[in-house]
Amino acid sequence: MKTRDPLLFLLQRFREQGVEYVKPEWFAPAPDGTVENIRVADDLLVDLLFSANGETYESVQPHVRELDIEGVLVRVLDIDGLLKTKTDYREKDVLDRKVLMRIKQDIGKNDPASR
Repeated sequence: MKTRDPLLFLLQRFREQGVEYVKPEWFAPAPDGTVENIRVADDLLVDLLFSANGETYESVQPHVRELDIEGVLVRVLDIDGLLKTKTDYREKDVLDRKVLMRIKQDIGKNDPASR
């Protein structure tokens, strides 16, 4: 079965591996057009975030980078992109922001172009 949505394809693969509770209808937008974030908790925890702190897939695209991890290209957010997805009021986000800011400062100290 061919699907136009790579995310649905991935979730169908989850289902083939026995993660039966993933339902394609979870991805249907609400009448106002919003889509809820989804958490799949099995042997691996996967959060599917359609927005975070008001940021969407489209709005963080300038911050997407590709990393080669053992021959597999993985798309990730850079530090600034991750910072945009963190609030300043959720305790976990505040802690994440502190760590991300430390990493950003360390990168800046070690980057000759930033001197």
